[in-house]
Amino acid sequence: MTPKSARDVYNVIGPVHGGSSPDRCAQLFDFITTHRPARCLELGFAHGVSTCYIAAALEANGHGSLTSVDNVTAVIREPSAEHLLSKTGLRHRVELIYEQTSYTWYLRSVMRTQLRGASIEPLYDFCFLDGAHSWAVDGFALLLVERLLTPGGTIVLDDLTWQFDDRWPDMPADERALAQVTEVMDLLAIPNPAFDEVRVDGDWAWLRKSSADLPSVRTVTRQDWAGPVRSAARVALAKTQRRVRGLVGR
Repeated sequence: MTPKSARDVYNVIGPVHGGSSPDRCAQLFDFITTHRPARCLELGFAHGVSTCYIAAALEANGHGSLTSVDNVTAVIREPSAEHLLSKTGLRHRVELIYEQTSYTWYLRSVMRTQLRGASIEPLYDFCFLDGAHSWAVDGFALLLVERLLTPGGTIVLDDLTWQFDDRWPDMPADERALAQVTEVMDLLAIPNPAFDEVRVDGDWAWLRKSSADLPSVRTVTRQDWAGPVRSAARVALAKTQRRVRGLVGR
C-alpha cells in the first residue's frame, strides 16, 4: 500500500541509520503537503530516507515530482534509495541522479538548460540541501539553487552544527572546528537580499526566497542560540591550540 502519511512511510521503511530522523522527515512531509510545491529538488539523498517522505507528500498531494542528486557512491549504500522507494511504491515520483563528483555539476547543467539570454529561468519550488556539509560544496550549491528557485520557494539547510572530525586527517584543524553549514547560513544566506525570511530551528534553517525583486522587510528567527556559540568557541579553541603548538615548536 502506498504511504499516505509520514507515519505510513515510517511503518514501511522503518528506522534507517544515517538518514534524517523520523521527526524531521515528518516536518518535510507536513511542509510539502501544506505548501504543495510542484518541482522539488534534493541535494544529497544517501539511503533515500528523506526522499521517501518527500515523495509520499507529493503523492498525497496528487501532483509534483522530486529530483534527488547524490554521488555515485550512493548506489552501493545499504539500504539504497532505489530499494526504499521500491518498498514504498513511490519510485514514479522521483528521478535519482548520480554524479561522479558533486551535485554542483548537476546544478550547472540545469542552469545551462534554464539560461534565457542573460537570465536564469527559475525551475524549483523547494530544495532540501543535505549533502556534503562543506563550505566549498554547499556554499556554492546554495548560490546556484537560489538562482534556480522560484519566487516564494524554500530551501532547507540540514546539519547546521555538523562538523568534520578525525576521519578527515588531511583537513586543517580550523576547518574541522567549524560547523561549515552554519557558515553557509551566516555568510551566504542571511546577508542575501533574495531571501526575505530565514528561520533557524535547531539543526535546520528554512530559507524563503522573496516574491519581490528586493524585499523591503527581512525576518531572521533563531530558535537555537547555543549552536552559533558552540561554533565560535570551537574556532577560538582551534586558534589557541595552533598558538600553543607554535610556541612549543620554538
